[in-house]
Amino acid sequence: MGEKESFRNSTVTNVVVLVIAAVVILGLIWWSRGGFSNSSGTSGGAGVTSTQASQVEISDSSGPAPKVGEQVPDFTARTLQGEEISIAQREGRPLWLVFNATWCANCRAEMPDLQEMYQRYGDSIDIITVFVGESEDTVGNYAQQLDLTFPIVVDRQSELASLYRNAAVPSHYFVTADGLLTDVNIGALPESEMRRRVEAMVEKVS
Repeated sequence: MGEKESFRNSTVTNVVVLVIAAVVILGLIWWSRGGFSNSSGTSGGAGVTSTQASQVEISDSSGPAPKVGEQVPDFTARTLQGEEISIAQREGRPLWLVFNATWCANCRAEMPDLQEMYQRYGDSIDIITVFVGESEDTVGNYAQQLDLTFPIVVDRQSELASLYRNAAVPSHYFVTADGLLTDVNIGALPESEMRRRVEAMVEKVS
């Protein structure tokens, strides 16, 4: 009887150990894939940070996400204001590219600060905002309500977001005058952090 009891206890112990090990392994896999992070669909590695963000749907047919230190994908688009812009044909100025959505609370919270940055530094850097998966009417009404004057691109079919493999808003891409990606922030930025990053970009070209 003692041997049976010992065998039973040993079996139970082994099962418990296996269950704990399985839970730990699954937890590590979940964590390595991002856990609660909102950086899905964006480039990884150094220079990428993540805070609160909202998910957007993008196509799975595009290439890899842009990487820090490499050229950002080029695109040509017409802004809500009627201006045609090209990432590759900018006039040698740094670029701050922001992906947004009108329904995104964190995006809306950033808008007054983003507008202030544009008014203060718009002569030194290019600021382009992309609104993902929405119509021109929706974005136009939103811009009018918030008195936004910076260049706005409407990405109705999420083609630009897919090009950048960007599945979260707001997302901030900081690009050198030569078109190299220097930093990515997934989630809202406080005004002080916006100013710090923009001033650093301006200093590099002054």
